[in-house]
Amino acid sequence: MDQALVRVRGEALKLQWRARLERFAGAKQSVRVFCAAESVSEPAFFHWRKRLSGQAEAAPQRVRVRKRAVGFVDAGVARVRPAPMPGGSLMAPLAGGLEVQIDLGAGVMLRILRR
Repeated sequence: MDQALVRVRGEALKLQWRARLERFAGAKQSVRVFCAAESVSEPAFFHWRKRLSGQAEAAPQRVRVRKRAVGFVDAGVARVRPAPMPGGSLMAPLAGGLEVQIDLGAGVMLRILRR
């Protein structure tokens, strides 16, 4: 897309949000009610309010992300136990199935079952 067109669209969007924020200032409504009436999301409202308040108006900040190589992750000792098959029978680990459960914390359990 042409850079000049991108700039024009960006400026139009800024003008639209400036007008919207001015309406909010005089509306005497909560953000939730105002956003519902304007058909915009609350996160978008807060983003543009911050952006247009001058905090982020200067130059856009670039965030440098470092990619960190992930080496070996020790998952602890694996416990192999028979997994239930449909019909209530048990399946031995070497007889065609394996179940791995990893407790990720905060009540999240990762369960991998191969039959």
